[in-house]
Amino acid sequence: MAQNATTTVSRTCPAGSAGLRLQPATSLPAYAAAVHDLAARALAPNPFFMPEFLGPAIEALGNGHVSLALIGSRERLSFFAPVVQRASIAPLRWASVWTHPFAPLGTPLVDREQGQAVVSDLIDGIGTAGLRSLAIPELPVAGAFADALRKATAGGNATLLGTADRMRPVLNFTAQNRQVASVALVPRKRRKKLNQQLRTLDREGTVRLTTATSVADAEEAFRIFAALEQFGWKGRNGTAMAQDPAILRFAAEVVRGGAAAGLVSLDTLWAGDRPAACLIRLETGGLAIPWKIAFDEELARFSPGKHILLKASDRWCEDASVNRVDPVCDADSRILELLWKPEASLASREHYRTLIVSPDRAAARTQWLWVSAHDTARSIAKAAVRRVRLRQSKEADLRKQNSG
Repeated sequence: MAQNATTTVSRTCPAGSAGLRLQPATSLPAYAAAVHDLAARALAPNPFFMPEFLGPAIEALGNGHVSLALIGSRERLSFFAPVVQRASIAPLRWASVWTHPFAPLGTPLVDREQGQAVVSDLIDGIGTAGLRSLAIPELPVAGAFADALRKATAGGNATLLGTADRMRPVLNFTAQNRQVASVALVPRKRRKKLNQQLRTLDREGTVRLTTATSVADAEEAFRIFAALEQFGWKGRNGTAMAQDPAILRFAAEVVRGGAAAGLVSLDTLWAGDRPAACLIRLETGGLAIPWKIAFDEELARFSPGKHILLKASDRWCEDASVNRVDPVCDADSRILELLWKPEASLASREHYRTLIVSPDRAAARTQWLWVSAHDTARSIAKAAVRRVRLRQSKEADLRKQNSG
């Protein structure tokens, strides 16, 4: 939801209160250790709600309007998520778990050992927290949290409504499919063509991959990423991180803090001493997110972006600590569509949607109507942007052909 149309939701509650509480975002440092502890035993992971990501995001994008929804105490939490409430409709007391273009995953952190009880407490606490309904956007429909919501509202004591689905490409690993994952994921002919491109790129300079995990290495790799992005199509469109000081500072802080916490890694594909592509990865609790990617467009004929994603995909296939990969992008993402094999047993297109829950059916219905209209408008706008980018890409390819 629009970041500039929100207002703070904050109530003062006892520190040891067991019910749902909404605290100001400034209290995040005080709860950081408890959030880390909860993340280690969460029903489902969400790296965007880790303090190392959430803190810089609130500072850069929250406009002072983000609150922290939690159940538990500073010593031990059982529920945690950032929330916002739209200022224009504040009297209606709707709230939404906070997602934004840099963090499109709304799954709250919930204690998995008490999952169903915590979700019931969440629903019961909506009213006592001063709200009438709560929306959870960008939520995997088949996920554990959505399932717990459905079970908690099955008895009719609360209303649960969902907006139209959006599809995402994801990878899910099991003990059975991991053994053949790398072979099954990328079609043989596609991998053969990519290997041929890689050998050709090697003539430009020895191809190698480096992975930055330490703070110093991650910061250096991020500078490379920012430069590649700025001199690519995002730079031409004015949307590169380096062109917005606040966004650049936010991303740099995420990389710095995330690397220190083991949350962030950066892969760089080199052709000799020339960086060809860079990938920023977020990984926690078995979930891997290829967050941002940039590549040298002068080397586009070698598909460096596909190569770095292929190498990351092969690593995830071999890494037993990763059981799910969510690229947090739409299912028609061109680079993933050209790389992953849709019919592979571990690759699928999953349903994501916004779920609205409330003890008051009328409140849930009203918020559902507003969210549905908002989502429709956003989908139309994104489709228009994709058409413009596709046209620009085709025009750029045509200019290259004519100049050659």
